Amino acid sequence: RGLRRAAEACAPVLQSSYQACALFFSMFSAKISIENQEDISSYDEQAKEALVVLLKAILDCAMQKEAYDLSNNVIAIAFQLASGEPSWEGLPPGLGAHPAW
Repeated sequence: RGLRRAAEACAPVLQSSYQACALFFSMFSAKISIENQEDISSYDEQAKEALVVLLKAILDCAMQKEAYDLSNNVIAIAFQLASGEPSWEGLPPGLGAHPAW
């Protein structure tokens, strides 16, 4: 219930898929190093909970706002991260070169 309330609170902020993606990747820029390929299982519980809340908010936003341009790649990567088995294959073009990564 707490996660759902948090996701609902986040949803109004995530008005577009671009904002959602920007927030999603900004969050992970401080937590994931693509060079070291850190495993999400080593994250603290707070970071894991934040991932779940943000992922839920992004998906809720995509469904509620009919933001169909939300990248399937982003959603797939989010689920991989949430499952503890991150894979860097299939990143949208140019994303790997983002300064945050």
